[in-house]
Amino acid sequence: MNAIIGTLLIVESFVEADDLQDAFEQRRLGPVVHMRSVETARAMLQETGRKPQIIVVGAAADAVLVRALIEEQNALKVRLLILNDDMGDELTPGVIHLSRPYGERELSSAIDQLVG
Repeated sequence: MNAIIGTLLIVESFVEADDLQDAFEQRRLGPVVHMRSVETARAMLQETGRKPQIIVVGAAADAVLVRALIEEQNALKVRLLILNDDMGDELTPGVIHLSRPYGERELSSAIDQLVG
């Protein structure tokens, strides 16, 4: 995986990943890479040293793994969009949260906040 990553999508559903990929590529935030697990994505980022512009996390995962990924990437100034988060009041400054189900308008607004 030697290519630059514009947006890293970490979602289980291929259908949702396709929709998200279209939305990010329309805003020239590619190339977009899709992974289905937080654990695999986190390992890839650590092993390769890659720094995406944006990471979207929507895969169900252990809360500790998700929190670790958020903290690591937030420290690197990577912009983060968390889908359907279960972190309650632990909202991290600079991290955008979007609850499912979301529509095109809500997704566009979240992307605007990420790049704004």
